[in-house]
Amino acid sequence: MKLIASEQAVVDCRWPPQTRTMLWNGFVRNPFLFNVAINASLPWLLYRDRDALSIWGGPESLHREMIGTAVLLPLLTAWICGRVLTRQKSKKHRSVPMPILSVVDRNVDDESSELRSPSLRFRFWQAVGRLTGDGSWVGGILFTLVCGPLVYATGWMLATALTEPTVSIIRLSIIKAVFAGLHGCWVTPLYAASVLVSQANQSRGD
Repeated sequence: MKLIASEQAVVDCRWPPQTRTMLWNGFVRNPFLFNVAINASLPWLLYRDRDALSIWGGPESLHREMIGTAVLLPLLTAWICGRVLTRQKSKKHRSVPMPILSVVDRNVDDESSELRSPSLRFRFWQAVGRLTGDGSWVGGILFTLVCGPLVYATGWMLATALTEPTVSIIRLSIIKAVFAGLHGCWVTPLYAASVLVSQANQSRGD
């Protein structure tokens, strides 16, 4: 990212209403509905001849399903979002509302939380932006390596909490739909927002 704040400056990252609306509609609500629909349907397509699936072990189990979701959810999210945002930024699609970056100088001795807070926010987006790589393919893989274990950890805890040795296909469909839908609500906007900040930072530096 091109915008680098000195120790005497605070970088603020503000999200206009148009940007928030775009993130909500395009990268929270729509992905949530898509993830729920896809993951609720997959068990019926893959295991339609079976009544139940084991929780652990074997190539077909709830645990293996959670591993697959932990890998594919952030990976496909990154690759799809990256292509969409890159395309929208092109000459033919310049309607993407960018977050607003600004630099405000301050005194070194000024320790007010109001000045420190924006700097911490921007540093957070800088850290995530180093993973996303402005929507690149490599950034998608790095993003998956970081977010995938977090998604898997909750899936492992869920599988551990189930006391029965098997889960019915109906129950599996509900679990996968809720699991993927909820995780998509933070994975997708996190990636999209970090790419938008990177693009805004590049535009500011150009």
